[in-house]
Amino acid sequence: MRVAAFLFDLDGTLVDTEALWTKAIVDFVASRGGKTTYEDILPSVIGRNWLDIDRSLHERFPEIGESSPMHDAVELRAFYEVYATNPSSMRIEGSIAFFRAVSKIAPCAIVSGSPHDDVVAAAKLCGLEDCLSLVLGAGEYAEGKPSPSGFLKAAEILKAAPADCVVIEDSTVGVRAGVAAGMKVIALDRQLADDAIQVVNLLVVLLPGLALPLDLLLPREHDGRVVEELLAPSRNHARVQVVTGRDDAHAVVA
Repeated sequence: MRVAAFLFDLDGTLVDTEALWTKAIVDFVASRGGKTTYEDILPSVIGRNWLDIDRSLHERFPEIGESSPMHDAVELRAFYEVYATNPSSMRIEGSIAFFRAVSKIAPCAIVSGSPHDDVVAAAKLCGLEDCLSLVLGAGEYAEGKPSPSGFLKAAEILKAAPADCVVIEDSTVGVRAGVAAGMKVIALDRQLADDAIQVVNLLVVLLPGLALPLDLLLPREHDGRVVEELLAPSRNHARVQVVTGRDDAHAVVA
């Protein structure tokens, strides 16, 4: 497979911010007269578009009153900044290194449910401005994940066939969006539910040992060989080794 584009999620994949946003939302709801918990809010935040999150909050907590997503985002940021005291600690270094490596192979985009300006700021925090080809944020595509619309819009802009794109995701809804788009998906083992793994039939490994599932690259009968097809153009920048001895083999980028 020759990859035409790599499409990265942001929150939970390149930066570890979803827990902080969840805490901020709990405080935001409380400030408007509502009551909820971290455990209650987290599932509705992971992988979700901000417009969908805001809509859900107003449906679940009518006591917070009517206001626009833009107004709520501005108000929520003040609560978020209470927790986001060390931005550099949010970087997920394994994913950032992988982004830089594969950007030498094909264009890389970030497709996120966060507002566009926040995505750009996160890309700068990760030091990825020089190898980032496209940013799509909330409101810049038709529907949030698990709809495939964001990934399909990115592929269209980059003039890449969906079947030649690789999605990198950490959430169940994000994995489903990539699968629905007809793209290959690399699933990170970060709060991924079992059903998402079963949907795409991928082996996932813990960061920072970001993995390329072997059957993304080669048929199963090639287990044990060094994988060259995907990363051949960047052999000076990444080492790929097939790891065996489990139920499935996988390729680890080192």
